[in-house]
Amino acid sequence: MQVGTKSALSWHQVRILRKCSEEQPLVELLAVSGRTDRTKFRKQVLGPLLAAGLVEMTIPDKPRSSKQRYRITALGREVLTQEGRES
Repeated sequence: MQVGTKSALSWHQVRILRKCSEEQPLVELLAVSGRTDRTKFRKQVLGPLLAAGLVEMTIPDKPRSSKQRYRITALGREVLTQEGRES
């Protein structure tokens, strides 16, 4: 599965997928990845996961909502399982 410009998920993206097994706010995902810049995080880590359908928003109509949470999709679970086998 290709996400972004790489042929595999980055370790940040794998950690985000694992954390999203339960709905998580953006601040929590930033902390898990060790990043502080929200804009870069959204573009480099979260955006590709959303575009690939591995993670979804709980409130898709309001992407900037303070109540916005992110959760893993069925496809994301499948990819995460495959990542675990390859590691």
